[in-house]
Amino acid sequence: MKKKIINLLYITIGSILVALSLNLFFVKLKIAPGGVSGLATVIYYLTDISVGTVIIALNIPLFLMGILDFGKGFLLKTFYATALMSFVVDYTTFLPQLTEDMLLASIFGGILMGVGLALVFKGEATTGGTDILAKVVNKHFKAFNISEQLFVIDACVVITAMITFRDFDIGFYSIIAILLSAKSIDIVLEGVGFSKAIFIISDSGEEIAKGIMEEVGRGVTGLSGEGMYTQVNKKVLLTVADRRQIPKIKEISKKFDNKSFIIVTDVREALGEGFKTEKN
Repeated sequence: MKKKIINLLYITIGSILVALSLNLFFVKLKIAPGGVSGLATVIYYLTDISVGTVIIALNIPLFLMGILDFGKGFLLKTFYATALMSFVVDYTTFLPQLTEDMLLASIFGGILMGVGLALVFKGEATTGGTDILAKVVNKHFKAFNISEQLFVIDACVVITAMITFRDFDIGFYSIIAILLSAKSIDIVLEGVGFSKAIFIISDSGEEIAKGIMEEVGRGVTGLSGEGMYTQVNKKVLLTVADRRQIPKIKEISKKFDNKSFIIVTDVREALGEGFKTEKN
């Protein structure tokens, strides 16, 4: 029950934030931030039908498409998110445009929309629209993944806005909003720990591992590797650390083996001892 209440709070707050991003930053400046909300903005200027009404109208066939492919719980939560967002959009039109600067509007609107969408996702729902369409298509046609489909849909919405409003700048600002929204979603869902995975290939694996554990305080996993050209077995070390610890780890590695091969890559999420803990 507690989890359901928390999810409902996430969905409610997130839907309100998405709606506010439209009225505070996007609609009045004709910025179309992709998806159904972006298309609804275009249709609003063509027909004078409210954005919220258009969002509901566009989502009805999408919900019907998703009935057989998604669980009742998911669809009910998504319908709630969509209905609430549409209601708030239509009944907060009195709010002032926070900035007339297109760049600032696309930046802060994109961030606000991304945070709102991320909260809805944390509540195990979506705001409907193209998310449902992409998931339905992906379930039946595996050739295209969801991200590719969403990219194509967003691109079509942006192009439609550019043609409708006869303004290429609107397209560019819409792209900025879409990109910042996507990045904000990643940050809210995955955090900003900036962890890095470091692979070290060396003949002095034992010494390097000991140095990292003692001087940096990070655990190290030893993997077995073989150079395919030299046919020589080598120890491959794997450790995950904060980005601020990377220089020290490199220093330790080079101290014991100046020819060590080091790979540093981004980690989307790190759970466990020394990092954040997954909450049930």
